[in-house]
Amino acid sequence: CYWDDGAGYTDCMCYEDSWDCYTSTYWWNPPDYNCSDTAAADGDTCTTEGAYCSWVDNETYTDCTCSNSLAWSCYESGPFGYEPPNFDCPAEPFVNGTSCEEIESYASCSWSEGSNRTTCSCYDSYYGNSKAWDCNEFSEYGWIGCPAEPLSNGTMCSAPEYSNCFWEDGDNYTSCSCYGSDWSCSEYGKYGSRGCPAEPLSNGTTCSADGDYCYWDENDVYTDCGCYGDTWSCYVYEYEEPYDCPVSPLTNGSSCEGADGAWCYFDEGNSYTDCY
Repeated sequence: CYWDDGAGYTDCMCYEDSWDCYTSTYWWNPPDYNCSDTAAADGDTCTTEGAYCSWVDNETYTDCTCSNSLAWSCYESGPFGYEPPNFDCPAEPFVNGTSCEEIESYASCSWSEGSNRTTCSCYDSYYGNSKAWDCNEFSEYGWIGCPAEPLSNGTMCSAPEYSNCFWEDGDNYTSCSCYGSDWSCSEYGKYGSRGCPAEPLSNGTTCSADGDYCYWDENDVYTDCGCYGDTWSCYVYEYEEPYDCPVSPLTNGSSCEGADGAWCYFDEGNSYTDCY
């Protein structure tokens, strides 16, 4: 169940034998408030519960909400990422796994140097019970160690497991992931798997690469074909003209003969009806 009275939103879900409810007061319609010219600080006094203000100063974005204790609750996003109150991302990246116990969870920082990027987020630590910075390094090809040219499927992988590399060349796209000690690579083209022709295939014709997938969407006709064993299995779908829905909602259970698959939606302000 859910309710929106204009000043707040409440939704409730029944779990087993009790209602679990969430209320977001003023989320959609914050009260009018005369925001100051300069950004408030977290914890500063405010006068109207639910008021919302935001400020932009050079590369720093600050947004604040007035809590029910009439104090500003503020967050900042600076040039290096999401910065909770009383925290500024440093100019140099953190070392992966170092403590961030004193910082609010989900703080995040990012740094760029040329086409390389490092991101660090403060999470409950994988290294123990305390919070720690979880850092990842990326290049324009994915993982920081990805080469400029595509890898070959099955070649040895010395990268951290699940590292991913990708390359684009016109309509062609190659993606490789490190599983165990080998690179697992997939190649794609404009029509699905690399090598799919420009014209749709025919159902039942011979294929040579089990697992390949091709698709075409042209002139209101959609075709997809999957290679199973040594045979293409194809599905063809022709789009139908859209159904002319009436102005007023339909009645549940009423006849829709001749309109199989049609869908209609009616928005009546405080409620909506959809019919299939």
